[in-house]
Amino acid sequence: MSTPPTPNYPVFPSLPVAVEGVAHREIRKAGVASSLRLVERWLFQRLTEIPTGDAALAAIITGNVPLIAKTIIYYTSICTSTAVSVLVEALEGFDALDPSFRMASDYRLGSRYAPLIEEVINLLIQVRQPLLISRRRRKKPISAMHNAMTIYTVLFYLIATCARPTSRMLPSLDAIDTLTGYQILDDKPASGNFKARLVWVSEDCQEQLRHYQAHLAKMRERYPSLALPDEDGSPYLISDGESLELLDRRLFSRAMTAEGWVYPANFARHFVRSELVGKVSSETLHAFFGHWHQGTEPWSEYAGLDPLAYRAELRTAITLLCAKCGLEPQRGL
Repeated sequence: MSTPPTPNYPVFPSLPVAVEGVAHREIRKAGVASSLRLVERWLFQRLTEIPTGDAALAAIITGNVPLIAKTIIYYTSICTSTAVSVLVEALEGFDALDPSFRMASDYRLGSRYAPLIEEVINLLIQVRQPLLISRRRRKKPISAMHNAMTIYTVLFYLIATCARPTSRMLPSLDAIDTLTGYQILDDKPASGNFKARLVWVSEDCQEQLRHYQAHLAKMRERYPSLALPDEDGSPYLISDGESLELLDRRLFSRAMTAEGWVYPANFARHFVRSELVGKVSSETLHAFFGHWHQGTEPWSEYAGLDPLAYRAELRTAITLLCAKCGLEPQRGL
């Protein structure tokens, strides 16, 4: 396979007659009634059943994109070396790739909206910079520090929870259960709260939210003209003319563009799913992202998803990913 398949591009799109003949002879030699297309369908199923399997991985590797994969493949990007590793695992006990098999180059397959982890790390370093300068050495006005604190906190929350950017970018602290860390998130309104889900908010993310609320309180105390009078904790930015704007998806996109960021406002969902795929179960990924079809909701009355196992998987994976990104609680004023 000289060129890895991309979605809607099958593993065996057009083989030379000689190669296709060899493939058919191997199938007959195995003594099974099959075809190249049946092999593809079997491989897709196998790639979803292995412990690290996922329908998005199966779609990217095989080029077969059934209904179950149409949404999640939009949020998933993997490198070719990962695709090969997953394929090796799927074929264990059935076949084996030659140990010398290597792709000509390691590049990304799938979603073009998923940034590399190095890009996310550099973004966070850039955004966080004004927060690391001591108060006495600050040359820029307080608005620069406040805006950095706001964007950093929102980025922390979006990456840690995979929430969609909406008209309300941050939750109130009392929306998060202090015992379990769960928050009911309904960021894609649908009939009957069909898309409402439980997300786990890490301890570090909760601490960052508390730091932000403390920062807003000090803004109201020390710079009342640069603070919103209400105390509901809504994030806002201060423009060059010192006007105050509530942060919503549109303003967030504008602020990220100003940072030189080329990815869409909901890049965190693409990034995190691409980083977690193959590391946590498909069930956990679907529940965390709100990706399910009618009748398969993980939080319905008769669903079989274990909320403790779900949280345990997320605690390990999200904590590690945030640490790799350099996300750690930062104080404001």
